Amino acid sequence: ARSSECGDVKLKTKRMENRWKYKPSIPSVVMGNVNSLASKTDELAALVRNQWLYRECSLLCLMETWLTGNIPDTNINIPSFTTITTDRDARLSGKSKESYPTPLPEIACDVTRATIARLQTQHPDAFIAISGDFNHITLDSVLTAFHQYLDCPTRKNRTINLLYPNVKDAYTATLLPPLGKSDHNLVYLQPQYTPRFRTQPITTRSFRKWSPGAEAALRD
Repeated sequence: ARSSECGDVKLKTKRMENRWKYKPSIPSVVMGNVNSLASKTDELAALVRNQWLYRECSLLCLMETWLTGNIPDTNINIPSFTTITTDRDARLSGKSKESYPTPLPEIACDVTRATIARLQTQHPDAFIAISGDFNHITLDSVLTAFHQYLDCPTRKNRTINLLYPNVKDAYTATLLPPLGKSDHNLVYLQPQYTPRFRTQPITTRSFRKWSPGAEAALRD
């Protein structure tokens, strides 16, 4: 029985290796503003279970204004995904459900530029993508080496949910229905980038195979 179990594990591992062998080198992404994630996790989990696009997606990049430290991660975990959050500090942001802070685009651009410069210095070959609600700014003139791929309206007739990766010709964007009663559409970004090693010419080599007679002659 133990031998059979080991064989099953090896077979599953081999299948997984073959499956990921042809995966793109940049992640597929579903992104958008979900407007209160904690009340929509059941719907999102159902999408992950039942729809291939969500199940095979590498990243679920979800913007959530009202996610604070008072909401435990267990309330927003999605099966098969690892949850990473950056909770809003209402005291520092000045944002509440009754009011919105005055936007400071210059400060936001400076912070973004400094953060990206630090990451690129630490990890010069890394894939980096910036996502979020860009209500008052864009990064086109701030990070000229990054490329924005969303060209479809994400909220009414405006395109405010943007994605800036540091790879050219990386994605095509497809509009998805909003999650629950959110007034923002989700967007699926499908990788189109061809890894460099796949564009290189195939090199062939020839090897001479020794016959049993030649091996015996060499031993003599």
